Amino acid sequence: MFFYLYLKFHTQVHLFNLFRYITFRTAYASLTALFLSLVLGPWVVRKLKEFQIGQYVREEGPSSHQSKAGTPTMGGVLINLCIIVPAILWADLSNLFIWLTLGVTAAFAGIGFWDDYQKLRERNNQGLTVRTKFLLQILVSFVFGVILVFLSARGLYSTTLTFPFFKRFRPDFLIERFLGNVWTYPFAFLPFLLFVVLILVGSFKLRGKRVFKMAPTHHHFELVGWKESKIIARFWIAALIFALFALTTLKLR
Repeated sequence: MFFYLYLKFHTQVHLFNLFRYITFRTAYASLTALFLSLVLGPWVVRKLKEFQIGQYVREEGPSSHQSKAGTPTMGGVLINLCIIVPAILWADLSNLFIWLTLGVTAAFAGIGFWDDYQKLRERNNQGLTVRTKFLLQILVSFVFGVILVFLSARGLYSTTLTFPFFKRFRPDFLIERFLGNVWTYPFAFLPFLLFVVLILVGSFKLRGKRVFKMAPTHHHFELVGWKESKIIARFWIAALIFALFALTTLKLR
């Protein structure tokens, strides 16, 4: 939205020239997300408590989570709001990939919302079945994957990978060379899947130990003895470091 102010008024109002810089818009999108979370966060939590939208803890999860029963759930609504609104305000909305990214985000958020809604309606911790969630996620991924394949066939999307700091290193997936047909592209990712499966299964077969004691990853750290507050703090620090690193790459050519 603000990018259009630059396009329309930058000759009359020179201040709007700031909006053309992606670094400026990225920084202010981050601040907008922070502002929304700080302002709307308490209100959302209060409303969730008023409507008695509490969490049902899964029995197979870490035992320490049983004390969290009744904690307001559906916090993903706030998280996705803080992603989508800043993107609409600060991104270049003429860029098709912005809309594709927001579409994927909204689609997966919808699956998560439906899962939470089922838990609340049935008053248990089951929600959607694993099969249903998996199929829905595959469906969303397939739809957006087909869109990317269509764009690639028209020269609007490239499978070439660009690595910051390594300008000459630009590997391609080489999918078309080996598979020939764009509709067989998904099979190119099977080696990556098999690699992950071999690591997970091989570790258990050879060492008798799992790589991760439980999914998702933060449950693994809880089971090895980390307190939840420590895990959250470490993940925050890691996210901040990677975010700052990403910002340093925006102006690289």
